[in-house]
Amino acid sequence: MIIALLCCCVLQATGQSPVFRRIEPGAAFGDLRIAIAGEDRHGYIWLGTSEGLLRFDGLRFERPFHDNIPQLNGRVTAMYRAGNGVLWAGFQDGTIAWADRMGHWRLWELEEGLPAAPITGFAESEDGLFWISTYGEGLYYHDGKRLLHLSSDEGLPSDDVYALAISAQGEIWAGTDAGIAICRIREGKRSVKMLGTEHGLPDAIVTALLPDRQGNMWIGMHDGGIAYYQTKQEAFFCPIQTPWSYGVVTSLALLEGRELWIGADAGGLLRYRFQGGHLDRINGNNGLSKSKITGLHIGPEGCLRAFTNDRGFYTANLQFAFLEVPAGGVQTVLADSRNRL
Repeated sequence: MIIALLCCCVLQATGQSPVFRRIEPGAAFGDLRIAIAGEDRHGYIWLGTSEGLLRFDGLRFERPFHDNIPQLNGRVTAMYRAGNGVLWAGFQDGTIAWADRMGHWRLWELEEGLPAAPITGFAESEDGLFWISTYGEGLYYHDGKRLLHLSSDEGLPSDDVYALAISAQGEIWAGTDAGIAICRIREGKRSVKMLGTEHGLPDAIVTALLPDRQGNMWIGMHDGGIAYYQTKQEAFFCPIQTPWSYGVVTSLALLEGRELWIGADAGGLLRYRFQGGHLDRINGNNGLSKSKITGLHIGPEGCLRAFTNDRGFYTANLQFAFLEVPAGGVQTVLADSRNRL
């Protein structure tokens, strides 16, 4: 029998898994594909699709009002919420846009122009710089006045950047197809530190990066699965010892102190539980286990959304789970003060 339980009970049992449901926009939205998402300051979910942006309020899908700007109808490849609440979107053709307080999207227009390559990520460093990663043109950063370029000519291992993140130490991490670049700008001087296979990185092609509150970094790779970089030890740790067979890690999402969610292009959605070191593949009859995951998003309400570059997406409230128990005919459930069921 399957019983719905609150995850806050921290049940120590096998078979416990969130329940995912599939959400699709109506036929009026055509055959667009949803790949990623971001959340604005008002709590609306903005979906990055093959045909621009959609707003989702939990019930309804709406197209944004952007005064018929054709660039905003392209494929969205990156989304990011800045510290000031502004939501940013990057596009396949290098277009960058931002949403104002009313939810109206505007093009980011600079005198220097913008990249002519797909935007793959955004980040803000503690010194006020706004960073942009691209696939093909390396990194850019804006200092409030100018857009500056950092490429393989200035020390990046590659101009093909798949992932961008900022560590708890304020360093910019860029995942490329030739290892990791850790970048800093100090008094106008650039520095790039390399982390590659010679330093213990299991796979040179780094496709996802996610920092944690301890100052360490989770790393997703093309063939090597996941790794964990411990900053103080300056060492990589591979939590999964069995051979990785789930394909390219496309995205990561973290519940601090509890579990890491992993999106893969051949293995669907996976969960690595810190307690016990278990790796679970999320199954179900809704097709999720066979899907190619393109993006993951955890909202402040504890809702995990998994995107598959399909018309719809999957969502589950991580505060609840299903638990398979051997006994039948259960009438009552209680979790006591010692978290025993």
